[in-house]
Amino acid sequence: MKTKQILFFVSLSFFVCQIKAQDYENVDNGQVKTLLGNHTKLRGFGSVDLKVGQWNDESTLLVGGHGGIILNDKFTIGLGGYGITTRSKFTGLNGQNDLYLGGGYGGLILGYSLFAKEIFHLNFPILFGGGGLDVLEDRDNIFTNGFDNITETSGFFIVEPGAELEINIARFFRFAIGGTYRFIEGVDLSSVSDSKLDDWSTHVSFKFGKF
Repeated sequence: MKTKQILFFVSLSFFVCQIKAQDYENVDNGQVKTLLGNHTKLRGFGSVDLKVGQWNDESTLLVGGHGGIILNDKFTIGLGGYGITTRSKFTGLNGQNDLYLGGGYGGLILGYSLFAKEIFHLNFPILFGGGGLDVLEDRDNIFTNGFDNITETSGFFIVEPGAELEINIARFFRFAIGGTYRFIEGVDLSSVSDSKLDDWSTHVSFKFGKF
């Protein structure tokens, strides 16, 4: 079921992109066609992002950011990463008490914007990547207590599609608010299952660049 959901969101994202793909076609057969086109506009940006969502049935704050390039005010390609900053207590699947979840994820971000030149417009990002999780015995992290604080660790793969409303505040600054859904596979932890990590997140994003 999870694989079908991932394929649905990925297919939907690329279908939306294909609807507008005609914008990149060069109708003049006398000119050399290129992948980006002869009139492609490139813009660069970076952002600070705050995400709140349920991880292992606990409300969790993630802090991170993403950045990249915008092609013709529509397509975005870049990289992003996010880390868990809160420590919510939970009970492990095998009965362990007072455990805490740490870690983060990142990867490639692709996106498409509708009506990007309007003050209010929509973005549809999707992240493909991976990450790692640590199960901790107390609220401190490895930088204060060392690796003895970690009882388990595991990597995972993630696909995270989403949608957001973005506001053009200034030529160099945009603000966005939206939501995403995490599809996570490959977690190998005795105290946390895959199904406990798939969930919605809401976020705000502060974007700076040349728009």
